[in-house]
Order: sequence, then C-alpha cells, then structure tokens
Amino acid sequence: MFENNCSVCHGNDGKLKAAGSPDLTASVLNKDEVLKAIETGSPKKGMPAYGQRFKKDELENISDYVMNLREKKQE
Repeated sequence: MFENNCSVCHGNDGKLKAAGSPDLTASVLNKDEVLKAIETGSPKKGMPAYGQRFKKDELENISDYVMNLREKKQE
C-alpha cells in the first residue's frame, strides 16, 4: 500500500522528499501522530487524506511501515 500510494512523493525508502514531502526516516512523530497524518493528510502540503480510502487495519499497516523506515535508518 505504501509503494502504491506514498512512494511517489516519499520514495520506497522514505527519503525521496519529492513535492516538498518530508524525509520519513528523520520524522520525530510518534506512531499515533503518523497514523493521524496518514488518515487526515496535509492539504496545505499536498498530501491527500487516506482515512476514507483504507480500512483501519490498513492504515495501521502503513503507519507501522513508516515507523519501520525510521528504525532501518538507525541500524
């Protein structure tokens, strides 16, 4: 789901930063904040809201993936 919806701006590794998107590996958001950002989007920054597009468990999976990108950077 991340690759099909998020990687265009964030890249598969979270570091692309296209269209002004942040480097997800450098994010300081906690998991709840990441989940909220995915659900509600950021219209001012051009990020769409995915809360209506995906089921709750799918949103959780995407947020887990984003959190894992940060952990991979620290290794």
